[in-house]
Amino acid sequence: MSHHRCAFVVILLTSATILVSTVGGSPSTQTGGYRFEELTGGSRELHRHFTEGEVALLEKLNRRDVGNLAKLSRVVRPTAWDLDDLAYSPLPRHYAPAAPYQELIVVHQPVQVFGGYEYGHLVRWGPVSSGKRESPTPDGLFYLTWRSEGRNSTIDPDWFMRWYYNFDNMRGLSFHEYILPGRPASHGCVRLLARDAKWLYEWGEPWQVEDDGKAVVTSGTPVLIVGRYDFDAPPPWQSLDSLHRTVELPPHPLESGSAPQRSTTSRSSGASFGAARDGATPGVSPLSRAGQCRGRAAPEGPLS
Repeated sequence: MSHHRCAFVVILLTSATILVSTVGGSPSTQTGGYRFEELTGGSRELHRHFTEGEVALLEKLNRRDVGNLAKLSRVVRPTAWDLDDLAYSPLPRHYAPAAPYQELIVVHQPVQVFGGYEYGHLVRWGPVSSGKRESPTPDGLFYLTWRSEGRNSTIDPDWFMRWYYNFDNMRGLSFHEYILPGRPASHGCVRLLARDAKWLYEWGEPWQVEDDGKAVVTSGTPVLIVGRYDFDAPPPWQSLDSLHRTVELPPHPLESGSAPQRSTTSRSSGASFGAARDGATPGVSPLSRAGQCRGRAAPEGPLS
């Protein structure tokens, strides 16, 4: 931890212990705590006060990108900075029901985080901004479909969204990079930090479609969106009493829809895993329906 500068007023309000537990396993031995820290001085003092790695963790804990993080008068911070990055996640590090599956993306809307799992092991987590009250992100089981390095919004063409990955082609919902203001604020998509959106773009498997684009041959990486955000309650990540709690995930995450199977081909071959899932309307290309990502037109053909 870098030395504190006098431009920051530090007030220890209280602390809470975190216990990183598992689903279907024993609790982790990694523990730590959190506290609030008062901040003044904006972005410049934020970067003087904290290292680059610490700022990255603050973005996660406060559910804000760095620009919006600098606007806060106080932030949630850990009492110890030297734990494994996954130890700070509210998601379980081990999700036993997901163990049979090569990949699974979980979005937990009540606490506004996502997690990437490989065979039930959490490999990455980060903050999200899901749909606002007027346009909530639906919960349930979805699959990654097609992707693009960047697309303009059809709600407002001035909105450019990098690292776009669609997961509901009919409604045009996707993951993509965009502003994280510390609350659900999207038109239904799931916003991510730039580094997380790029990671997901490279990590997730898209669907495989027939040459004519009229039917889905193989599903993409499954996406499990859990719960709904309580707009009438304080954000849970701003409560030190809540920060120690590991969220519970569904015991049967893929029981609805077609449960994907393990891949028997290498990822380098371009094949994705999963049972065939026909998402096409007869005679209508699944890639040409009016998907918007709440602002993104679907592509004319498959994207690699």
